[in-house]
Amino acid sequence: MATTGIPFIDSLTVNNQATQSLRELLWKEGIKYGALAQTVNMEFGIKDGEYIAWLGDMEPVGLPSIGCGVEWQASKIPANEKRWTLGRYDVAEQLCYTDLENTVAKWSRNTGTDIANLTDTDYMEIVVEPRLKKAMQEMLWRLIWFGDLSASNISSGGKITNAINPELFKINDGLFKRIYALTTAGESRRVTIGANAATTYAAQRTAIEQAGVAKAIFDKIIDDAPIELAQKEGKVLLSTYALAQALRKDIRNTHCCNESAWNMMFSGYPNVMSIEYNGHKVIALPEWDKMIQAFENTGTKYNDPYRVVYAGKDSLLAGFESSSELPYLETWFERKDQLNYILAKDCLGTNTMNEENIVFAY
Repeated sequence: MATTGIPFIDSLTVNNQATQSLRELLWKEGIKYGALAQTVNMEFGIKDGEYIAWLGDMEPVGLPSIGCGVEWQASKIPANEKRWTLGRYDVAEQLCYTDLENTVAKWSRNTGTDIANLTDTDYMEIVVEPRLKKAMQEMLWRLIWFGDLSASNISSGGKITNAINPELFKINDGLFKRIYALTTAGESRRVTIGANAATTYAAQRTAIEQAGVAKAIFDKIIDDAPIELAQKEGKVLLSTYALAQALRKDIRNTHCCNESAWNMMFSGYPNVMSIEYNGHKVIALPEWDKMIQAFENTGTKYNDPYRVVYAGKDSLLAGFESSSELPYLETWFERKDQLNYILAKDCLGTNTMNEENIVFAY
């Protein structure tokens, strides 16, 4: 059998001079996944098939007076409803102590009769559990934004990188799939980003960094948005990191000025993760970029590497069956088969509301 983490830990040299404490290892720092709650409204305790309903504004009222009489109205209040469709996922890992025998992790095992029990060892606490939790955070970003029940590889006519297992996306339909469909149907507004159509990585980047291009994209998104969205307090302007960087460079190169003026226009400089442009907070999401590059990569170009979603956060919904976004991670040792197990389960899904107030640039 294969133990969780072994391909990684097995690459370290084992000899008398090797690191004998896993706590001495230096860990490569990967992308830090931000809080999903900054991009979507998260709903907990949701059941599959449960309805979500909302009311609109009352239709216009007030007619000319007809004197002693009154012309009575029966003004309508529009309402709409949708149903949640949740998909269940399992995170299930198993570990066997003998798989650690020829790795540096063997120094972290217990001894004697307890040698098979890894649950209270440094290997579990320092290597496996922290990285499993991070992998689960990445899983939530993948499913909530990139999930697709009909996902398939590029070689089969889909969007998923050929080396990636499309089953990783088939828990639920994510928000990108929903918003692509909404803009295609005309229910949400689209802003076209021409650079996405370029046929190579280099050409895509060159096109987006042309003078005035990135600024024009954001101007059109903001200027053409519905007035209800412009007035909304809880709106979000979410961007791929690459496009936010292009905006920063565009303003810097074509419209600025001195350092004080630059800082007034771009209050987040040099931290492009959260910047302000034209009175709007732009949240750059490197999580999107990483997943586009890994999961929607033809080998010569990326699928829509430049994307912006402008919407009320309450229009972008993620629903969870459990009471938190990451379920309880259960770890135990089974004495009968001498194996260690890690298990987590939950159901999740996405939904959209007030689709006419969503703007998607791609």
